[in-house]
Amino acid sequence: MSKPQEIAADVIKILKKDDRYDWLPEIVIELQKELYRNADITVISAVKLAETEQKSLEKQLVERWGEHQVIYVVDPSLLSGLLIKFQDTVIDLTGRNDLAEFRQALS
Repeated sequence: MSKPQEIAADVIKILKKDDRYDWLPEIVIELQKELYRNADITVISAVKLAETEQKSLEKQLVERWGEHQVIYVVDPSLLSGLLIKFQDTVIDLTGRNDLAEFRQALS
């Protein structure tokens, strides 16, 4: 058995022994926080962002998700705007997405 599995088995044994299964949701939340604590935020833009734009964006990202490393990627196929990815969240503020929504609205 691998180390994480052993730890999980031990935690379950303790919860069972003390009849504390009601603690499980809180334990899961804390484990998720720890898992994502070192996760990076990826910002994909159609053009390279200016230093002032990066600083402004990073301030907003810190307010939303806390301190994380921000990785910037340039992808001209986005046409314009940003695509922001963190954990399971994707925020699509791209021109490509705007055009797709426009096309869908017309059909």
